[in-house]
Amino acid sequence: MTGQIDAILLIITADCDINKSKFGTHLACLQVLSYQRYVSSVWAARKLARALATQVGQLQEQMNKWNKLRIGAPSSLSPDVVEEWVRRAEPHSIAKDLRVPESDAPKFTNSLQTFRDALQALEANKSSGHLAQYASFRSVITGVPAAECLQQAIQKAIAEPLPEDVFFLPALPQLDTRPALVLLRDLVAVPARNICFRTLDATSTDMFLRLGRLQPTLKYAISQAFGTLYSRIGLPKPFEDRCKAALEQTINLDWEQS
Repeated sequence: MTGQIDAILLIITADCDINKSKFGTHLACLQVLSYQRYVSSVWAARKLARALATQVGQLQEQMNKWNKLRIGAPSSLSPDVVEEWVRRAEPHSIAKDLRVPESDAPKFTNSLQTFRDALQALEANKSSGHLAQYASFRSVITGVPAAECLQQAIQKAIAEPLPEDVFFLPALPQLDTRPALVLLRDLVAVPARNICFRTLDATSTDMFLRLGRLQPTLKYAISQAFGTLYSRIGLPKPFEDRCKAALEQTINLDWEQS
């Protein structure tokens, strides 16, 4: 026993099912993360993936433009091809292969080099976690110091509304006073026999120690949020695209006659 908590779970199985032993051998649980850990891992990972995709998309557009002029036909270099090409080849070599005119080469190679440096910053901070990687990536892209980018990222995370697949808790009972998030999509099955009620019984990493109980209102609210999330009807992407296109077309309507 080290006294270290490896994971925090919230039992989502209904109390009535537990009382009547109608849950089989496992209890359904949801993963709980401290807000700090959530921002540093889940939130930062999403932001980093989006920032990376944005930069790759911009380079993809430029490289396809020059490649189209070079081959005299539409070019369809994929994002994976673009990123891998930038990783393995020097900017001036890429510009040469795409036959970028000398007048446009400096700006193009500068964009390539910036992205290349940003990728190297990701590798250098690989062991530091997603938040540090995101800050270092943004630092190279924007020219703002990494420490400042880190603070901006934290402030942005706090200001943003939480996604619908998490439930916010201001504190965890009998554990600490820091806020935490219940991850409604992270469903885990825990053997009931591995749950103990005394610290002395938590003798291995397979054991789960019961720490406390949420107030009924909170527990039912989490259950409701969990049920609502999984009962949603997912619409096909083509339909969502049609909705978006229909809204965009309304800009051309005669609003004065409405």
